[in-house]
Amino acid sequence: MKIVKEKKLPLLPGTPVTALALLPGQQVLVSGQDSQDGEQPNVCCWDLRTKKLAASFFSESYTRVNAVSPGNGPLSVIFPASENVLAAGDLRSTTQTDFYSPVSCVRKLAWSEKIQQLLVSGDKTVCIDAAGKQLWSMPGDHERDPVYPTPPLIDWTGDNERTAFMGQGVRAGVYEGRQLLRPFEGAPEKIISLSCNDKLTGAISYPGNQLRFWNHDGSEYLPGVFAEKKVKSFAFGNGHLLLCGTIAGHVQGYDIRSGERLFSQEIHKRGAVSALACCDDLVISGGQDGTLWLYRIEE
Repeated sequence: MKIVKEKKLPLLPGTPVTALALLPGQQVLVSGQDSQDGEQPNVCCWDLRTKKLAASFFSESYTRVNAVSPGNGPLSVIFPASENVLAAGDLRSTTQTDFYSPVSCVRKLAWSEKIQQLLVSGDKTVCIDAAGKQLWSMPGDHERDPVYPTPPLIDWTGDNERTAFMGQGVRAGVYEGRQLLRPFEGAPEKIISLSCNDKLTGAISYPGNQLRFWNHDGSEYLPGVFAEKKVKSFAFGNGHLLLCGTIAGHVQGYDIRSGERLFSQEIHKRGAVSALACCDDLVISGGQDGTLWLYRIEE
């Protein structure tokens, strides 16, 4: 198995990619830090079929957009517009509507189309409905480490009704609202990334950048560490494929059933693979070097 580069998508020179998210219809959202003058977009939507820019949106100058998510409907996106403001962008009109965010320093956004609720993680974690009403809140732990704050992160599990919650200041596990259902065994206190699929929750611990997984019954899956190198990002691929992006710029593929490495290739030459996404047989990787690559996986 190998990866074959298809296209390098243009970004602002030197703009680190901070997050990727998939939309219906083979579209990918890309977020990063703007050009510091407010005149260049820092959230872009690319059509993977045409490999063209479909829409772009703006946050305030000097705002680092660390999270981006599909929104309420197939043509809607959500991203931080400034310190305490979220924006909902419409891909058809490329207009955006700002609304108050009860969370600052946003690091994770996750929308559940099934129950019409948005998770927002930052200095604290909240859940809000489609009308913007706050349903519940969990305190963060932002002040314990002011040099490198690692507040808890949250994501929807595969049923899009329960959540996986992990990080400093919380008891890691599967939750229903604020109620802990099943704790994760041996979960790290600090994490820099968290993501779920229908069976597993994965997290990258800090320090060490080690990738581990848990079943949604709370037990650790294949106890131990995935990947030979320090991991900066990861994504669940098709079937049993797991993709890892390393701090050295490599994209690695693993069989998540066994932990066997299937391939490893240097994609980003100057820095870490900061974000990954997989759409059918296409893989998208964004780097701290400011490049965005589109490629295919071949046997």
